[in-house]
Amino acid sequence: MHRLRFRQVHLDFHTHGSIPDVGAKFSKRRFQEALKVGHVDSITLFSKCHHGFSYHPTKVGVRHPNLKFNLLSRQIEACREIGVRCPIYLSARLDEVAASAHPDWVVVNAQGACATPPLQPGWHPLRFNSPYLDYLCAQIEEVVRLWPDNDGIFLDITSIRHDYSETSLREMRRLGLARPSPSTSAQN
Repeated sequence: MHRLRFRQVHLDFHTHGSIPDVGAKFSKRRFQEALKVGHVDSITLFSKCHHGFSYHPTKVGVRHPNLKFNLLSRQIEACREIGVRCPIYLSARLDEVAASAHPDWVVVNAQGACATPPLQPGWHPLRFNSPYLDYLCAQIEEVVRLWPDNDGIFLDITSIRHDYSETSLREMRRLGLARPSPSTSAQN
């Protein structure tokens, strides 16, 4: 049984694919020093961000195009050496790489368009009732295989979204459910 940690930090690391030299200046020593100065004893480290990029080699997902080494492994190693726990983060509902490759996996609003239209600022939430869920589960399984002694998995953005995709509407009709009214879909 793990004792609850005193200072948990969430290291937000959503890095667009156009950012050059991701992690190139990473220093284990400086990372450890910063954790010690901040009295951090648990830090959430990123496997996959909202952009859909992984920060380690992957056979399932897409490694950040400008990352030249296994950043997540180096961060985990640095943390373990100084007794800092490090749960592993995966963005669940948001994955721009997947949304771009599979627009049919994106949540659809009441007007029949993507919840966030392509080429407009914002994230494109993905449907868990699509093949995306299998892709996400495969990513989670890969992370657990790579780090079987991990300190936990942090799945972000798992909230329920109203979805008006043909797949969702067909399933609702099959189950005899009424179509949600557009007024209840303010979140889209």
